[in-house]
Amino acid sequence: MANYTTNYNLKKPLETEKYNVEDQNGNMDILDVEIKRLDAQMTDLVKVKQNVTIASTSWVDDTSNSGYWKYDIADADITADTIVDVNVALDDLEKASNIKSSNNSFAGYVSIYADLKPTENIVVDLRLTRQAGGA
Repeated sequence: MANYTTNYNLKKPLETEKYNVEDQNGNMDILDVEIKRLDAQMTDLVKVKQNVTIASTSWVDDTSNSGYWKYDIADADITADTIVDVNVALDDLEKASNIKSSNNSFAGYVSIYADLKPTENIVVDLRLTRQAGGA
């Protein structure tokens, strides 16, 4: 009689048993369902927003509070538990030279900071990673 795996109950025939296509297909069906579930879970955890424009006119002078200029990037997918990576487009790296890598996520937006207010619009991609177990 066959053994079964601990986690997914996949059938493991004994060495003395003959190969059974139905057992193999049953195992593949179990794996297919689990991989699809994990894929959906990963889609919910990581999202990429491309070509987001940071307008040069929307920076706020927060130097008296934080010592920097501040810009809030609004996005409904951002929660307080979201890790936001702001990736500057290659063509805009020079324009973004004053932006700091530090950012803070809140419900509905992420704040980024710069030493000096940028004078031109900057295009970025946002990589939103929701922490497992987060809202």
